[in-house]
Amino acid sequence: MLKIRRYRPEDNAAVKELHFAGIAQMRELSPVPGNPDPRNYSQDMDDIENIYLNNGNFLVGLRGEEIVAIGAVKKLSATSAEIKRLRVRRDCQRKGFAKAIMVKLIESAKQLGYTELCLDTLVNNTPVNNTPAQQLFESLGFTKMKQEMLGPFELIYYGKKLNEEDKDKEGEDTPHPNLSHKGRGVTGFPHPRE
Repeated sequence: MLKIRRYRPEDNAAVKELHFAGIAQMRELSPVPGNPDPRNYSQDMDDIENIYLNNGNFLVGLRGEEIVAIGAVKKLSATSAEIKRLRVRRDCQRKGFAKAIMVKLIESAKQLGYTELCLDTLVNNTPVNNTPAQQLFESLGFTKMKQEMLGPFELIYYGKKLNEEDKDKEGEDTPHPNLSHKGRGVTGFPHPRE
């Protein structure tokens, strides 16, 4: 059983540990050319309160008293947000914890008034098997928008339109009507890396 609650400052050490363990697992399975330092793209872990909790959310999943899963909603614009930092401790994977966190993050985004969500994930490169993550996102109504390189990483970008109909049909496909992404994020709204 997973208990999900909002991040608290005293969670920071455990959250960072889980975040960096997730990066280590990814690097173990798919070494990154040039071996970039994960601290270069993890500065947000030092400022969760300002980056995620203002106009967003950061959730932790606990098994007993241990944090075994995390995930966040980060504001991109007045109407759009990004799912970030979805991690599940290695020994707790394939138990439905990522889905539980994702469902709560989607609910949180709706409560915050966002109408669009995006996220990105690694492409299924040998030996990485990222198919379960991709299947999870698609089962929750995210639509693959594009695939491209971002530095040393090959990523798939997903988008999801949130609307009233979604509240009763969680998991059904709800693609964004404006799929243009010239100079914009995958669903037509700004992507934080642009």
